[in-house]
Amino acid sequence: MQYIILYRGDASDAKFKSWIKNNPTARARIVDNRLTLPDYQALGLFQLSWVEEWNLTVIWDSWQRRHIVIE
Repeated sequence: MQYIILYRGDASDAKFKSWIKNNPTARARIVDNRLTLPDYQALGLFQLSWVEEWNLTVIWDSWQRRHIVIE
């Protein structure tokens, strides 16, 4: 299972790198300016600790083939 996070705001790569540095247990990686999370536990950590704008953040669940909406 894998989750792909896309941030449509400025400096997404730098913000993802900062998030990975602050949350090393997530085992996340950046591929083509997208943050990939390996499992549901990492996604939960992301949802709790992401401080950027949610209206610019898109989460894709590659297993269920659906977008996850955070309001």
